[in-house]
Amino acid sequence: MTLILLVSLLSFGLFANITHAALVSILEAVDNFNIAWRNYTDTPWVGETDTASGVFGGDRAHSGVIGNDQSSTLYGYFVGPGWLTFYISVASEPNWDFLSVYLDSLSSIPKFKISGLVHQQGCVIQIPAGTHTVYWQYKKDGSQSWYRDMAWLDLVQYTRATITITSPSAGETWVWNAWHTIKWTYANPYNYGNDRQVQIELWKGNSFARLFTYWTPNGVGSNSYNVYIPQMAAGSDYRIRIWAHDNDNLLYDIEDYSDYFTIKEFYIPPIKIVTKLTVVSPNGDEVWPPGSTHEIKWTQSGIIASSVKIELLKAGVSVGTATASTPNDGSFMWTISASRPPGNDYKIRITSTTSSLSDTSDNSFTIGSGPPPTATLTVTSPNGGENWPHGTTHPVTWTYTGNPGANVKIELLKAGVSVGTATSSTPLGAGGTGSFSWPISATRAPGTDYKIRVTSTSNPAISDTSNNNFNIID
Repeated sequence: MTLILLVSLLSFGLFANITHAALVSILEAVDNFNIAWRNYTDTPWVGETDTASGVFGGDRAHSGVIGNDQSSTLYGYFVGPGWLTFYISVASEPNWDFLSVYLDSLSSIPKFKISGLVHQQGCVIQIPAGTHTVYWQYKKDGSQSWYRDMAWLDLVQYTRATITITSPSAGETWVWNAWHTIKWTYANPYNYGNDRQVQIELWKGNSFARLFTYWTPNGVGSNSYNVYIPQMAAGSDYRIRIWAHDNDNLLYDIEDYSDYFTIKEFYIPPIKIVTKLTVVSPNGDEVWPPGSTHEIKWTQSGIIASSVKIELLKAGVSVGTATASTPNDGSFMWTISASRPPGNDYKIRITSTTSSLSDTSDNSFTIGSGPPPTATLTVTSPNGGENWPHGTTHPVTWTYTGNPGANVKIELLKAGVSVGTATSSTPLGAGGTGSFSWPISATRAPGTDYKIRVTSTSNPAISDTSNNNFNIID
């Protein structure tokens, strides 16, 4: 056993001329409501209030009033392992009348034994694993009475040492042929047990299944240990047991079991490959004249086919084939027949050549001159007077109304003639505005007659050009 003496104070004046104070319960007097207290004799210990003595909380327990060759004994039960701390006092005939503290038996060697005038001696007893009884006994010899002729007990505190497994937790799943981490915390006073070793086991139901390690450090406050799970019987009734053992004295061992968790085969669910074709252009509101050429665009996902078929629909009925087979690369340049009847109810359907997977324009487009477009584009920069050196980057900006289409083309004009393309396709923008960062070529010839033209890629009739010239300078 490890016994620690905390404080020993002598106070000769404390026990003289003190009157009995009001009685309180033993639970309140010793400041511990969690212990089942019992009196061993007919002269029981009682609680008293005594603020004059400076005891903890202004109250304490004292032994019963006894005569020569009599004793008064208080005891309590404690479940270990843990550490019991308390303060004891005595006012008795020195070396003849004693307050003794015993563990488990009144016939054993006392853990503490005091007599005379002793005030609030702090004590610690290490309680072994299991249920134990601690006795506080004041006993007189055959003659004489000194001072108040009794003993006192105060501020009894008990802290158990515990191991708590935090992982695996309830409902957790471990798979075969993989590493997993066991975690635990360790609560203990006075840092006792930080140098102890722990044994880690796997249990299935109430049966031992596997030893992971016999000897690994417990750690300070918390620790972890990685284990490999081989192929074994699957089940949801597995538990981890951690046993903190002391090779020198098994009385101080503690353990904990985790919640039930699952061990099973590693399973990879089948991957569902989603295949999809999506028509991007024409997809509604475009106006394409007969005899003109336009780009049909689409996107794909998954494994579809190396080629697709493209059809023209009018009022939902196929009226022609743009191509019976073209590479499935997302783009096809289609020249509309000059004799194609005008109409505003045309759509494009794209179909895989190896399956029935297909997609059709979401909305109708127009073949013919059609009404003037309701959507507009307006160039806002550059719009006249800007000086932009070649080799630098500047924002081309525009506004739009309606639905000009998802993308725009940006061209550079010099004296009204296209002399270059800033981008063949860039997103329209959002919220009525759009922009594109344009890096001007370092070899672009200087000039004062440049303009920018922004055009819808799906409806070339929707376009705008800078109102005035801007300058590209050295």
